[in-house]
Amino acid sequence: MSRDFSNGICGCFGDCSICVLSFFCPCIQFGRNAENLGESCFSYAISQLVPLLNLYCRVTVRGRIREQKGIEGSCFKDLLCSWCLYPCSLAQEAQVNSVFFFLARYTDICMYMTFIFSSGTCSRQSVNGTGINWTILLVNI
Repeated sequence: MSRDFSNGICGCFGDCSICVLSFFCPCIQFGRNAENLGESCFSYAISQLVPLLNLYCRVTVRGRIREQKGIEGSCFKDLLCSWCLYPCSLAQEAQVNSVFFFLARYTDICMYMTFIFSSGTCSRQSVNGTGINWTILLVNI
């Protein structure tokens, strides 16, 4: 593993909506981060209200995000970030997932536009660059 998080632990101000959600509604942001891993947003958001379970879930989700994205780190670092810099670590994890979430939403829009305009076509092209697989959507209406 050679990658690092795209933003530093104090780089949470890169996306204001993620920053505000992480600081003022951390349960919701944590649920969204877990949802990006295929877990239940509601269950993980509620887990943040139970002492010790909240810390366990935070460390587990952060570790899974690191593994999925090929980011360096350790369980101990995840524990420190989750314990000492809770909102900042939430924002950092969300910003790593935001690019992929953004691309997924464009896929939905593309398919919807193709359905509305029956003469339209939608195709995908995968581009592999710098270790990240990007999907480019081509919409012809």
